[in-house]
Amino acid sequence: YEWSLDGEGEGLLVAGGSSMAVVSLPEGRFEVTLELRGGDQVRTLDEVVEVNDILIASIGDSFASGEGNPDAPGDPALWADDGMEAGTLQELAHDVAHRSTLAGPVQAALEIERSDPHTSVTFVFLAASGASLEEGMIGAGREAMGGDGQRRSLRPQLDQLSELAGCSEQGCQRRIDSLLISAGGNDIGFSFALGSLILLDPNLVVNPIYGNLLNNLVSDIESEISDLPATFTDLASAVERLDPAAVYLTAYPDPSRVAAGGRLLACESIGADLVPGLEIDRDELEIVRERVLEPLNDTLESIAGAEGWVFVDGHVDAFSGHGYCGSDPYGGGSYTGSPYPDPLVLSSSQDSRWFRQADDSVSIQGGGGAFRPDRLGTTGTFHPNEYGHQAYKQALLDALNIGL
Repeated sequence: YEWSLDGEGEGLLVAGGSSMAVVSLPEGRFEVTLELRGGDQVRTLDEVVEVNDILIASIGDSFASGEGNPDAPGDPALWADDGMEAGTLQELAHDVAHRSTLAGPVQAALEIERSDPHTSVTFVFLAASGASLEEGMIGAGREAMGGDGQRRSLRPQLDQLSELAGCSEQGCQRRIDSLLISAGGNDIGFSFALGSLILLDPNLVVNPIYGNLLNNLVSDIESEISDLPATFTDLASAVERLDPAAVYLTAYPDPSRVAAGGRLLACESIGADLVPGLEIDRDELEIVRERVLEPLNDTLESIAGAEGWVFVDGHVDAFSGHGYCGSDPYGGGSYTGSPYPDPLVLSSSQDSRWFRQADDSVSIQGGGGAFRPDRLGTTGTFHPNEYGHQAYKQALLDALNIGL
């Protein structure tokens, strides 16, 4: 027998007789021919094969980077293991950005790659913990401490993506098939708000003063949310220059509810593990949900619609019942890092938490150094754990499968 292929007018003998071969091909359509011989009998089979490499890029903040889920736990932890030699600029960037191969966007790209032997995926991972629209995505990121003790800032994510896609004024050499974006949370100061609410305890402040402080804090965030469409304008312009085939903007999950007895209940409090005696109580959580988180996601959905992007929020419902106050997801065990190349074994508990608590984060990726208590210095707290990122992955797959 003899295998041969013809693509763009150029023939290639792939294998003949009893030999076997693996051939790497560029994107395009190829006419593949199998010629079978037996005595004086000859039979020929022809088929057109289309080689397709899907380019997926992920930009944004710590929700997309996988903060709280290092590939290998430790202090310092090991972040996205890309197979490169230790100390390369790429590895150092992954370390500073806290990029994890357990992050939802990575897991989605990996599943697409594995789902079809005739399709390959090129995944560009630029999301970084702490990034906002102006500082990290459009402009350079803030300095952050790496595992080697050195402070570094990251180049603008969109600049890096433009270079990797070979973009110029004449266009891009490689079109991005799917651009995944997680942004907005850091722009409205969501992490600062959570920290402020922990310290703003009604038992420590005279009640009228507490009420005014709480309302002022939430009102400031509401103002930032109302400014988001204008803040996204520069990002949308930069994305338009990249001319991706499709753009996906993701929602943020709610950490304040847990499943119990087949019902969905509000957590009595969250964050008490950060500062003993202080917490975000149930009433404050209700305010955050109604005046911050839901309006934030509604605004992001509106932005996506205005820009012609796909809004991804399937994971929001999946997170319900798996809030910060849920049960131990490891059942007395511990986080072990990325199991790659083996698949992640999902937790079977219906009420286990899908968010990192402070003590979890300290044990998994270390604390804040000599000048801050570990529980206050660690950066994984309040971020989704690996089980939450599986829900994020599935929401992305549901949306990507439509586009791809």
